[in-house]
Amino acid sequence: MKSNPPKPQSEPASAQLWRQIKAEIGDAECYAPQQCHSIGVGAKSCGGPEGYLAWSSKRSDEKKLRSLVAQHAAARKAENEASGMASNCAIPQDPGASCVAEASGRKVCQLNKIPVLGGQALPNSAQ
Repeated sequence: MKSNPPKPQSEPASAQLWRQIKAEIGDAECYAPQQCHSIGVGAKSCGGPEGYLAWSSKRSDEKKLRSLVAQHAAARKAENEASGMASNCAIPQDPGASCVAEASGRKVCQLNKIPVLGGQALPNSAQ
């Protein structure tokens, strides 16, 4: 009797889109602060993004990136619904992004750090 090996599970739709998003963002190189932006990615089961990525308008095509992010969010939402995934419903705060020099002197866009007080992110008005 011949046994059939188990079929590999297919990759979630969001995984391929995630790779495309990361490729579109690339190294997020920048020369000036106005080239740096943040974008919400993913989809929490209660709504809102799962997190944020920094990107550079010098490096990335904004229209293409926003399209990929919207497709990824829709895929994540569908995956959450199909799996019954729940979340804590906390909406992460958009940290914004800055053009930061690396040790090599090259500048890249990075997410800003959100100040925390007692484990809670401070509201924008308190920063």
